[in-house]
Amino acid sequence: MKLKNYKPLDTDKIMKQLHNGKAMSEKAVEPSLSQIPSVAHRRRQSMMDNTNYKYAYSRKKLILHDKDCESVKHISDEDFEMLRACKIKCVS
Repeated sequence: MKLKNYKPLDTDKIMKQLHNGKAMSEKAVEPSLSQIPSVAHRRRQSMMDNTNYKYAYSRKKLILHDKDCESVKHISDEDFEMLRACKIKCVS
């Protein structure tokens, strides 16, 4: 059985185009290691997104900051920790 108007594909030509990147509209770009967020960064972002956490601090400095404080940006991802509540006794 013959198909009407059937023309076999030139696979060699297609493979050369794929190899040269001409057949693709955009070349696939693999992210570099610097673009992949670290585990510590993903953990930090997860904690910051969690509305139950209210306070942030650095393991090294142990200074407590409100979640929205500008100083929180200066805490490294590896030292970053958060608390849900803060119970401070005021001494007068």
